[in-house]
Amino acid sequence: MMKYLIIGSFFLTALHIALADDLIKQKVEKFSILTPNDFAIKKLSPVEDFDIYSIGKNGRPYVSIYLGNHPSFPRNSAGTGETITTFKTDNVQIISIQNNGKLAKKEILIKLTTQGWPGYIHAWIIDDLTPTDIKMADDILMSIDTQTLNTHVKTQ
Repeated sequence: MMKYLIIGSFFLTALHIALADDLIKQKVEKFSILTPNDFAIKKLSPVEDFDIYSIGKNGRPYVSIYLGNHPSFPRNSAGTGETITTFKTDNVQIISIQNNGKLAKKEILIKLTTQGWPGYIHAWIIDDLTPTDIKMADDILMSIDTQTLNTHVKTQ
């Protein structure tokens, strides 16, 4: 039952994002992601065995994405007064942390089905965002797609 609830949540998030006028689908190596037009994806200094991407606007990051074989997952744990919700399938894990019933942090780990490098996508919402920015970051985070890289993808 929980699996269907989460899958439904993915669908509703994707639908919410797809209905917005100013969103673009951007391809980044092994995944694509939906972002508002005014958001940019920057590849930070690559390291030999992994890459880090930052998604944000006007120099302010909203989401970070690790692409590699040895993710540090989970990054966060619940603090005082916070509650944790987890979801896990064979290839996807999601951890959400709520504070007073509102989303405070979220991260997702996707095990890629390809052989070799990279084995994982680990993405998370940046700390210290406003509630409105957390909602936008969550929409971006939940739009990560590893399946439809060859269809109607706009790259920048």
